[in-house]
Amino acid sequence: MKDILDPALNGNGSIEMYRGWAHPDIHFDQKPALLDNWSDDDIEMYCGKRSAA
Repeated sequence: MKDILDPALNGNGSIEMYRGWAHPDIHFDQKPALLDNWSDDDIEMYCGKRSAA
């Protein structure tokens, strides 16, 4: 079984994003997994419409 740090996964879609979430100290160039970092389209697709603040 492979983990997210396995080099065999390099170049596989969004693996760098997941590595950044799991190991921010060594993959510091990735944004944290916060909804504020998501586009409005992604929030609507995965979470539903965001209510007006």
